[in-house]
Amino acid sequence: MLFSVDLIFLHFILFNRLFEIYYSWVMIMKYVKMMVLEHCPHCRKAFEYIDELKQENMLYRNVEIEVIDEVKDEAKTRGYDYWYVPAFFVNNQKIHEGVPSKESIQAVLEEAIS
Repeated sequence: MLFSVDLIFLHFILFNRLFEIYYSWVMIMKYVKMMVLEHCPHCRKAFEYIDELKQENMLYRNVEIEVIDEVKDEAKTRGYDYWYVPAFFVNNQKIHEGVPSKESIQAVLEEAIS
């Protein structure tokens, strides 16, 4: 009995890993930029939500986010219309700006994989 449970678990792990590999090859992600400030508490919260959501949904793990500090990399923020950080742009379209919620960050990740 123990052998069959271990075997089922091993198959589950193997299938899960193959599924991850398949989607990392097949899915073409959209380009995501995140404008931040170094000491912004809302930006830190957004990073926490991103980490949490990536743990909950393996499809989000492939989303790459270019983090741009608007003070250190001011030139990279030119042409983007936003007033508050964090601000998220997916393929240069603003998806979220300001105080994050888990739902708003999930919307960014969903847009990135759609």
